[in-house]
Formats: sequence, structure tokens, C-alpha cells
Amino acid sequence: MVFITTTVHGGNRLLKISFPMLKKYFRHLLRKPNRRAMVAATLTMLCASGGVFGQQSCDESVPEWTPTDQFESLTADTVRDTRTGLIWMRCELGKTGKNCDGVPEYLSWDEAIEKSSQISAAGASAWRLPNIQELLSIAEDRCIFPALNTKVFPNAESGPVWTSWLSDDIANGAWFVHFGEGIPGVQFKGEKTAIRLVRDGS
Repeated sequence: MVFITTTVHGGNRLLKISFPMLKKYFRHLLRKPNRRAMVAATLTMLCASGGVFGQQSCDESVPEWTPTDQFESLTADTVRDTRTGLIWMRCELGKTGKNCDGVPEYLSWDEAIEKSSQISAAGASAWRLPNIQELLSIAEDRCIFPALNTKVFPNAESGPVWTSWLSDDIANGAWFVHFGEGIPGVQFKGEKTAIRLVRDGS
């Protein structure tokens, strides 16, 4: 369960909502033209169990947002999301193999932007950081720690992953998605954070 304080039109409101509801709320919010300025949101995660290294927990009563058959395997390292057409690396940068073994490479936002432009993998070189809507599109509503389909994205981290979006409200801040819960946030660009690369489908 999450407590979210929203500041809208000068008034404060405290809501208590589930993780799936929160993910849908952010997907709706981020589609709006004034998405970054309309709500100042402070998130405090209150979890009874789990953590960055906790065991994945899934609520089977929640509709699956990223079913395995939605993803087409292209190579050992990449999959295509047939809903969005985007091609994703199965592993965070730094991990390798079919099980995404190893540890991710943690980079500042500026390092991540530069590094992504230099990557050539699976016969393609147009890899980049996803924007926040793209990264949220692979967050699995029914699961936490990690909030991902681990059949598609094995051994995934339950922590923050950079997006390409800078913050309009926080100087030197950039958006990430925290895959413990699959929800977005802003942190300083200098924070060392994992990345998952994407490219447009061809």
C-alpha cells in the first residue's frame, strides 16, 4: 500500500491506494500535456515485506498488464513489445546471458545518455534511454519486487532505472521508474542508477 500526497490547485489531499491503482494513476497523469506541472506528488512507500533484494510477489487477482505472449523474442538479448512496437533489451546494461547474470552498470544520468548512444547490440545501434511513458509501459501491475514480468525480463533489479526525461521542477533532476513497485520519481542526475535500453521497432 502507498500513501500519496497530491497538491492540486493549492489544496493538499492524502490518498491511500494500491500499487496497481498508483501505476494506472501515473500512466493517466503522464499522458496529459501539462503532466509535469499539474501535480506535485510526494511518495512514501510503506511495504510490509520485501525490498530491493526481496522476493517477487504477484497478486493473481489483478489483470496482467505485460503477459508473456505480448513479447516477441528477436534475439537472445532482445524482445519486441507487440503492443507498443518497441524493442527492449532483456537485461539491464551490464548483465549478460539468457538469465541476465551479473550486476547492472550504475551510471549518472549524463553518463547514461552518453553510454546509450554508444551501444551497438543485436545488429542495431539506435539504442537509447526510454522516456517515462515507455518505461512505465513494461511495469507489471500485478507484481512488486520487481514490478516486471520476469519471464521476459529475468533477474531484474527492484530499484530505480533512468528515463530520458529531465525534471521541470527540480534543478539537475531527472525522472526514473522504481521497479520495486513500478512507479516513477525524480532524483538528482548525479545518482548512480541502472539503465534498460530501448529502440524503436523497424
